[in-house]
Amino acid sequence: MLIDKKIAILDIDGVLNNYPIDFISWANEKFDLSCENIFELKGCVDYRNIKQLYRLSGVKRNLNVNKGLNLFLKYLFSENYYLWIITSRPVLENTISDTKYWLHKNEIYYDRIDFCRDKATIIKQNIMDNNKIFFMIEDNASLIDNVLDVKVENKFPIIFFDIHNLQINKFEGNNRVVFLQKFSQVVSFLQGRK
Repeated sequence: MLIDKKIAILDIDGVLNNYPIDFISWANEKFDLSCENIFELKGCVDYRNIKQLYRLSGVKRNLNVNKGLNLFLKYLFSENYYLWIITSRPVLENTISDTKYWLHKNEIYYDRIDFCRDKATIIKQNIMDNNKIFFMIEDNASLIDNVLDVKVENKFPIIFFDIHNLQINKFEGNNRVVFLQKFSQVVSFLQGRK
């Protein structure tokens, strides 16, 4: 993949949208639960089946976008970034169509989208000029661990977007991982790297 722009790699769930809050609210309402966070939800129900029902329900067409997303995207477009969305959502017919519908509905335009659980491998396989990756935003700590293991020439920063403070200390001391909770903070960080 040869690209002439700076590449921004973005996740969807937990970065562009309000996951896991919307998912927890849906599960609480649908199954008469009272879970306050994702860890409680995983402990009180058959989580895998609940998650699969959620994916197939069509509710992802109407998820909330995270606060500040529109201004963040305007900034990226004004700076001529190549927007590459890599989501770990499973490759299911309705998941793909629901995702693309949601992106279009919320005017989230992108240059490329991939549905892939192994983000590290897809980055490694598709980047011929690794110096073009300017940053990545991800909310899943285990996926960040996998990307950190990829041997690339460019040690691009990974923004750990944990807006719910669930894993705040996970990457303490790793100078490649930046912990941010708001898109305004991301813009300030990027402006400082120009």
